[in-house]
Amino acid sequence: MEYSWAISSFEEWNQKLFEKKHPRLKAIREMLVQLLFMSVRGAELSEKWKLWIQCAMNTYSMKHMISYGYASIAWIRDVSYGKGERLLAYAQLWAFYEALEYTHPLQAMQLIKYMVVRWTNEITNRYGSWRDARDMCAFIYERTQNRRHPVIIEFLQYMIRVMPSNKTTKWFPREHTSPVYDTFVEEWYRHHGNMIPDIRTLTKPKQTHYRRCVRKEIQQLREKNAQYIKEQPNTCELQIAVPSWSIYPGMLVKKVRHSILYSKRMIDKEINEQWNEIKKYKINQYRAYIDVSEHMSEEQIDHSIGLALVYTNHENSIVVVGDVHETVCLNGTPYEKIVHLLSVVRRLRGRQCNMYHAIRAYSGTSILFSTFQYPLDELKLRTSQPVYDQLVTLTNPDQKFVFWNLSKNSSFPVNSGCAKCLMVSAFSLHELQMPSIVMGVELTQVCMSYSHVLMRLHSYRYLGFVNFANSLFS
Repeated sequence: MEYSWAISSFEEWNQKLFEKKHPRLKAIREMLVQLLFMSVRGAELSEKWKLWIQCAMNTYSMKHMISYGYASIAWIRDVSYGKGERLLAYAQLWAFYEALEYTHPLQAMQLIKYMVVRWTNEITNRYGSWRDARDMCAFIYERTQNRRHPVIIEFLQYMIRVMPSNKTTKWFPREHTSPVYDTFVEEWYRHHGNMIPDIRTLTKPKQTHYRRCVRKEIQQLREKNAQYIKEQPNTCELQIAVPSWSIYPGMLVKKVRHSILYSKRMIDKEINEQWNEIKKYKINQYRAYIDVSEHMSEEQIDHSIGLALVYTNHENSIVVVGDVHETVCLNGTPYEKIVHLLSVVRRLRGRQCNMYHAIRAYSGTSILFSTFQYPLDELKLRTSQPVYDQLVTLTNPDQKFVFWNLSKNSSFPVNSGCAKCLMVSAFSLHELQMPSIVMGVELTQVCMSYSHVLMRLHSYRYLGFVNFANSLFS
């Protein structure tokens, strides 16, 4: 398996499609895992998703694979238990529509409509917001330059039909900012028979009322959750979704870094209070490694520190790896820990990442926050043996690895069938929240990557998307 696994394999499978040689089901599964592994903010995977769909349509398990790929888009958008990536989900959903538009036009329209309707349902099982309906219209216009595309018309009519709800008016297209505003006015006139009133008069009183209701609802959920945990102390907190801003603990690290460099004002109390609101899962068997080589940007390092602080509880320390590695003992408040880690990172920033020497010094399960563009590739040691196999051979036999990709341009040559190696990506802290934990069952070991995907997609959060897609292709 080559280092540029995803790119070379997609090109190869495209050639096989041209030669009418259908890819094996195992290869389709591996492609899906790699697509999710590469789903990091800013990545452009539309063409790869289209090609994956073409390959999946030529397998005997076409219906199941298409349904898994479709449900994974809900996982990418999910702000409560998924990656929480908005633009990335739009691009991949549109790729699904374009890939099926001519061969399965009815199913393509139903898939994109069902997904956006579920995203905009903020009452139960929150995945996104009403913003998704408006922004998806703008995204489609940018791709097609057709302001009356059937999908745009469908979404605008949907927003107008549910207009009495005070959640939609805030996200209506605006005259000076939305490329589909004229289409929205036309559809409004077609539906109501009069011109659209000033949106500001529709939005202001209802927006305030909505925010007040949301705060009240969240407080009620917190009280219910506290009572639930009190009655059943061995279960996980499941009753309230994490606020969308706290999905990315790296944003708090960035705020601390900027305050040190620029504002110089003390924000320790603010950071400590916000950090305490971040939900901590009962996953404490990881030792976190932070790559600080030249391939890591400031944003990626910020998110590495934030995610590492959430997940590590292994002797209360984190390993920072540059040209040399250093174990950082963590004591004090969250703010003090962040400041300490930032100072160590600044001192150890280097060209290379000698990850192997750092990993060999410890046993147990390791979680590696990296871009995977340069450092781990050196571990091939001039052989054709896959990197993971060499890590297992040259390190402690009881070690397990979680490779956490933070780069939109990276792939990693590890087969998804490795039971001791899990591949995840993105900036969200929900990536290692196994579906078995979502359903209240503890998981004590790292499963292989494809199993991790299936477990998540078969959880109550995404099973509805799987079943809906299955029903369309039955």
